[in-house]
Amino acid sequence: MNITKIEEKILRKIGETKVTTKFELKKVLSNPENASIIDSSTKSLIEKDLITAINPIGSTCFIITRKGNRLLRDLNL
Repeated sequence: MNITKIEEKILRKIGETKVTTKFELKKVLSNPENASIIDSSTKSLIEKDLITAINPIGSTCFIITRKGNRLLRDLNL
């Protein structure tokens, strides 16, 4: 499966923290103009079933799926 460098960076962040908010992802990419890139990248990762969006406290959070964990493991080999 092919993912972009930004998608990989987002997936790694979510994999490290287990639960990540969109705000935390913006800090990782360290550029407020990246909001649309974050939105499109997280949408793509959700469509590929690598992450899932949840709303536990009213704000959107992202968690990594088993498929996402397997891909991260494969990328590290």
